[in-house]
Amino acid sequence: SQVHSRFAEVIATDPALVMPGRAAAEQAWHWSAAHDAPRALVSAWRAAGQAGRSLAYAEQLAMLSRVLELWEQVPDAAERIGADHVAVLEEAVRAAELAGEDDRGITLAQAALREVDPAAEPVRAALLLRLRGYLKHHLGRPDFAGDLEEAVRLVPAEPPSPARARVLEALAHYTLK
Repeated sequence: SQVHSRFAEVIATDPALVMPGRAAAEQAWHWSAAHDAPRALVSAWRAAGQAGRSLAYAEQLAMLSRVLELWEQVPDAAERIGADHVAVLEEAVRAAELAGEDDRGITLAQAALREVDPAAEPVRAALLLRLRGYLKHHLGRPDFAGDLEEAVRLVPAEPPSPARARVLEALAHYTLK
């Protein structure tokens, strides 16, 4: 544990010691091996962001999965990374979609939807349903349209909004042929 902690600390002081863009991922691995869940969580979150900016979606999904695994071990996880659990799940759904992991994306979307109250956050729920519907459509599942229809129902028509446009576009694109 001490050796891994030391490696993570050294990388933090001189990120040039590892390949460019790999410092956060390396730190996440070392903090995890050192059994330092809070630092592993923060490093994995940073690494996920870097991977996403680099279009490395499979790695982004792996890092976000690590964040989700560590979540319960870090009582103040949301404060440490500046995002709530649902936001991490939302990012993971998008990463799964972009990585071509449609089944995984559906599972993650379902987990997020279990945590979102559609009455309190209708737009958030609708955008998750839209994405889950798209993933189901991509897999050829016939129940995709129900997700898209529910998404449209949830987003208020007034005032006009980008979210409303996205759910209407998805419904039209995937159901009107």
